[in-house]
Amino acid sequence: TYDPDVIYSYVDLDQGEVLRIHEWIYPSEYIWHDPVDGDRHDVFAYKPNYRFEPLSCLSVIFTAARHSPSHGASTLRILDSWHGAEVSPFLADNFGTYWRSMGAGMLPSDARGAARLLTLVPSEALGGRHYGMGQDFETIPDDLAALTAFSDDRATSLAQASAWFAQRLEVQSHPWSSAFSLVVGSSFEDRVLFWNARHLIPAWLDRDVVTLRVAEEQLADPAFLQQLGILLGRRNHVGSGTGGPPTVTIRSISLSEAALADAAARVKGVVRGSFISAARVGPLDATVPDTRSLGAAREKVLFPGTLSHHPGWSAFTWLGARAQPPELAPVHLSDVPFRQRFAMGCWAVDYLLEREGAAAGDGANRSLLLLPRRWRMASAFKIERGGDRPPFMPPRPRRGRDGCLTTFVTAEAPVTAIHVPDPRSAITRALSADGRGAGHLMRHKVAYPACRCAWAAASNEAAYLTGVLGMAGGLSAAGSFLLHLFLRTQLEKLGASSDAGSHDLQPILSSLGKRARRDQSFDLSASDDRGALAALVAREARKMRAPQAFLRLSQLQTAWREHRQAYWAREGGQLSIGTGSGPRIGVQKGL
Repeated sequence: TYDPDVIYSYVDLDQGEVLRIHEWIYPSEYIWHDPVDGDRHDVFAYKPNYRFEPLSCLSVIFTAARHSPSHGASTLRILDSWHGAEVSPFLADNFGTYWRSMGAGMLPSDARGAARLLTLVPSEALGGRHYGMGQDFETIPDDLAALTAFSDDRATSLAQASAWFAQRLEVQSHPWSSAFSLVVGSSFEDRVLFWNARHLIPAWLDRDVVTLRVAEEQLADPAFLQQLGILLGRRNHVGSGTGGPPTVTIRSISLSEAALADAAARVKGVVRGSFISAARVGPLDATVPDTRSLGAAREKVLFPGTLSHHPGWSAFTWLGARAQPPELAPVHLSDVPFRQRFAMGCWAVDYLLEREGAAAGDGANRSLLLLPRRWRMASAFKIERGGDRPPFMPPRPRRGRDGCLTTFVTAEAPVTAIHVPDPRSAITRALSADGRGAGHLMRHKVAYPACRCAWAAASNEAAYLTGVLGMAGGLSAAGSFLLHLFLRTQLEKLGASSDAGSHDLQPILSSLGKRARRDQSFDLSASDDRGALAALVAREARKMRAPQAFLRLSQLQTAWREHRQAYWAREGGQLSIGTGSGPRIGVQKGL
């Protein structure tokens, strides 16, 4: 349902599980986080290490600062922490910090016109010159000050920036989607609950905070609780959509019913103008949307599978085997300075291509090139890139949701042309070329599906199949009579099936009938009887004739008459064939 382009795993799955993921999802990259130092367990030991550079969420700050300045300020303030300060789970989970994410404590000079850092620095470090604290640092002393700046809309965070302008799957999962989720608890399950609840909120609310996780002891701090109430009163816009007040639901997995009720009572005392409720979540599986919600999930930018114009899509025309799509980039990159560090990463682009030939007359888009999931045909499309060569190799092309071709683009090397293969080349590529080096990858602990055969070529029977389909008017029309019970029976006589038909079994049944006149019983547990049966079957098999080379018209007419009479006998109707000038065939349905 989510159709991820890249899967990054912290679990060392066996090769069979990884290959199964490739079969089900067809990701462009499956990356296992191989710990360099198994004894290191700080946050940097778990920082993702991609083979390529994804587009940073900080690329949105230039557009955000230009269109949505906070209270008239010329720049955004991004919450950060000084490298010598201990970052609390509250700050790390809810907001994130620039230093931990980017590995640096200073913004690039060409980004300072759009954003500045609001850095959490302990008070004891501010007075020590030996710490090398910059004079232009904007600092805050603790988590309460960070929460205050955020609730006053004087600061934003990487967690919020990562959701701006991002297309994602929107899951309408009531009651998760109609209330601000305030998760109380510090257990692993509570943290998973917090992140899953974040992804069940409608996409139009991605601009602001929609979930928050706090520890139980933080609610016992009057100053923190008061500031939390201000935040929920000012920046909570999540509701049922009926025009009523905003809704807040306090959720937890680790807290008892009594502790959760106490937490809800504390929050109700500081929040005005919102409906407050509490819900204790059972097993962790309850955080996963049900099948019905996932089936109705849609992307923020809808893709109905047609070539009509929709937001985020641009139509273009092409001829021959070389498509030249326009150079498109995410809309927010238009505000980014040239060669700015935050924009030097890749993003995914979907291409929906129509092969040569007119579309079907009934209006269906049957001429679209829709790629299968299990047959990896995306590598058959040759991608031409312009501009400078990127400092990394982009991820492999893949089959995106609904069968479109998905490839990866950078601002320095946009896609200038796509060489579209013919169907035969694409199938041959999927069968015998893609995955040819999988054995070499396996030796480096990288699981990738192997090619399905050593070589593939068009069969000499292809012309006959094409002729049959053409005379029938298409595959569906051919199946309507080739799979008809009567015709299947006649084709079996010509060797169309390896299974034994009734005409093949008749000689054996006759021999068994003759033996039954002599022997009233036949015991399969007795070795003599089993031997006699084996000899009888082997003798009849030697005498069995080869499949018929042809069928006489009179045989077909007789077989068709018998098949028709048997059909109406089963259906309870009557069949009469008349002569003369009247109707040739009359059918009366029995009741």
